[in-house]
Amino acid sequence: MTIPLLYDNKPVGVLDLQSNRRNAFSEEDRFVLEALAANIAVAIHNADLFRTERWRRQVADSLREVAGRLSAQVSVDDVLDSVLRELERNLPCDASGVWLMDGDSLYPAHIHGADVIDVQAAMLRWPEVVQTLLEIMDTDEPIIRKPTDPFGPLGLALGFSADYSSIGVALRVADRPLGVLVLSHHTPGRYGHEAQAITATFASYASVAIENARLYDSAQEQAYASAALLQVAQAISQAENLKQAVQAIVRIMPILVGVKACAVYLWENGAFRPAGDYGFSQPVRELLCNKDLAAQEHPLLQAVLQTNRMSVSVLPQDMPQNWLDPVLARNEQEEYYLLQTAEHLLIGFPLLIKNAFYGVMLVEESGDSRRFRQKRIEIANSIAQQVALSVQNEQLQREMVARERLEHEVQLARQIQRTFLPQSLPHFSDWELAAVWRTARQVGGDFYDVFELPNRRLGLFIADVSDKGIPAALFMALTRTLVRSAVIDDPSPAAVMRRVNELIIPDNHQGMFVTAVYAVLSLDTGALTFVNAGHNPPIWFCPASGKLERLHRTAPALGIIENPEIQEQSIRLENGDLFLLYTDGVTEAFSPQDELFGDERLEEVVRSAAAVGVNDLLRILQEKVDAFMESLPPSDDLTILAIKRTPSIR
Repeated sequence: MTIPLLYDNKPVGVLDLQSNRRNAFSEEDRFVLEALAANIAVAIHNADLFRTERWRRQVADSLREVAGRLSAQVSVDDVLDSVLRELERNLPCDASGVWLMDGDSLYPAHIHGADVIDVQAAMLRWPEVVQTLLEIMDTDEPIIRKPTDPFGPLGLALGFSADYSSIGVALRVADRPLGVLVLSHHTPGRYGHEAQAITATFASYASVAIENARLYDSAQEQAYASAALLQVAQAISQAENLKQAVQAIVRIMPILVGVKACAVYLWENGAFRPAGDYGFSQPVRELLCNKDLAAQEHPLLQAVLQTNRMSVSVLPQDMPQNWLDPVLARNEQEEYYLLQTAEHLLIGFPLLIKNAFYGVMLVEESGDSRRFRQKRIEIANSIAQQVALSVQNEQLQREMVARERLEHEVQLARQIQRTFLPQSLPHFSDWELAAVWRTARQVGGDFYDVFELPNRRLGLFIADVSDKGIPAALFMALTRTLVRSAVIDDPSPAAVMRRVNELIIPDNHQGMFVTAVYAVLSLDTGALTFVNAGHNPPIWFCPASGKLERLHRTAPALGIIENPEIQEQSIRLENGDLFLLYTDGVTEAFSPQDELFGDERLEEVVRSAAAVGVNDLLRILQEKVDAFMESLPPSDDLTILAIKRTPSIR
């Protein structure tokens, strides 16, 4: 006999009785069994009500648990873990997960029941999986997967069959997408309307809790970062030198930032020199920190050197040999994947300031907690910048000390160079002498000399070395010494120039040379004999006749060729005549318009100042040259030597 179990005219089951005898049930049995069926239907209904009420109470408790996270100061990880655990209590679930937005992409923020590495691998291998998540995020209602729908990341990661069950819902706050929540079960048909209602409610609570937790995490991270950077800045400021600063930083990095170990390498002379380390095991220290490393010896250091950016690698096993050959992220996608999923990372941060590469800060990142990993990386990168500044400051300090020492030495060289010049010019009743010497740098290659010779004769010498600065000053000192020495044997201009040239050439390995004019003047007769060895033509000006003559070269520059042809020329200076020697710092002075002062302007100054004394003439000439250059610095040394014959005063 079969009797339906009806409650409120709705079937809730069937009462089925069987007997091996024919016509075993009577009309009276039927009446009794119908009454029994009615009671059974009521009992089943009441049991359903109780089960439903208990389930609803469980759902309410779960929602209350999630709602409590709205005001609690907990991390995003704690919120996500709580949401997934409570959903798993109330709905059938083999695996669950939350994906959150990071910029324009989704990443698995929390996974239950599956390996996050397998989930990430599925997302990388099958792009359509990511598209499925994005479609869920764009819908207003939870989506229940049908057997014909594409696989989701959890189904692929766990190897479910095509008819597995899954439900996904978007996480939003004020129409702003946060991510996606997904539940999956290996059997079909496990999710219906009630599951949609529950996941939608949970998603609403979870979204607000996630947003609050993110704000809390952000505040915590900011405070954490500020404290860490302040400690590093204090450690650097208290250090007496770079070595102490680096040692302090590598020691406080594990404490403040939460990394496992830290080392700093400075890039010097084509190799990485260990400058400080802390936290590494002894075998690793022996490999990485006890010797200089060529770039090719450590692929991670080489990658940082070549790219000038952070490089990420993973250590598959904690074996010393792996430290010299970690598995490098080949692109930004792999780098992001490792940062999200890998347990044991080795990260290199460049010590870089305005494309000036100073080295690498190497950090061992443990996977015990991936919370704040991104913030730890940001802080480590900021600390690397502070280390780079310390290295730069150390180098600048060394350069400053070296520069100060050089400036002192150059100043001393200038003082010494001045001693090679006449301290004062001789005075004669019928001749006026004046000289100007000005270097483009602190020391220079121009020089002049005036010395008295027997029989009331006067030696006049001016020269310009083919360089500037200290090399030219040294060559100038040599030339001046050779001239003074040669004059003793034979003061004639040709003999002196020939002898100086012979002495310069054998030791002139730098290819320098000197242009010069050497003249011997008879103070009694005004006869002047000179040799112009490749120098600027001296000016001979006769105010009485208005004649101005340029005395051109009679020999090549000294120090270029052996046994050159050297000729002397002679003139006679009468009363009022001017003999002017100068270097190319006068005629080759540049204006801001890139014009040369030139010979014509020089001659114009000489003619216009004919009536003044030689001291005034040289002052006027300097003023004209300076005015012509305006604010430009001198491009070459400037030297002028002038002598003028005046009527004798008795």
